[in-house]
This record gives sequence, structure tokens and C-alpha cells, in this order.
Amino acid sequence: REVVVNWTLTGRPEQVAVTLRNGALTYVAGARAANAGASVTLARDTFDGIVLGRQTLAEAVKQGAATLAGDLSSATLLFDVLDRFDAGFAIVEPRRPQ
Repeated sequence: REVVVNWTLTGRPEQVAVTLRNGALTYVAGARAANAGASVTLARDTFDGIVLGRQTLAEAVKQGAATLAGDLSSATLLFDVLDRFDAGFAIVEPRRPQ
């Protein structure tokens, strides 16, 4: 799978071009990729909510919290390939009695 997405985070404006190619995710801060399949503009809080799984990108676009130019599936593919795990796991546990 290969996908290129331009992200613009509003507020302090921040631009990032993200590329997923051959299982490697890379980014270039302060850049726009000419070959992007999608360009997304949203607030940092909305982006954080999507990354944390509180909402999907499609929901954010539908609610008007994000704007999208291009193919929605290109942008959502980035999140579809990420591993899901329990963020509340114990990193260090007390020693168990033997």
C-alpha cells in the first residue's frame, strides 16, 4: 500500500506531508506533497481525537470539524493500518509474591 496525505493543523498553522510506502510511515514537516491523494485541514484537537480513536476522519468531515480535498479513503488508510492496543496497560507491575 502506498498513500500520500497533506495535513494542515490550524491554530498555529502547521503543515505536514505524510507518506506510507512499503510499510514505512514517513513525514516532512513544513511541506506539501504534490502527489498527495488527499489534503486534510483540521484543528489539532480534532486530529488528536482521530488518532486516539474518539472519532473517525469521516465523522470529523461530516461534522464540519475537518475539510478534505481529494480521496477520503487515502487519508483513512493511514489510520486503518495502525495497530490498536490498550493504552491503559501496566508498563511496570509490582513484583508478584512467589
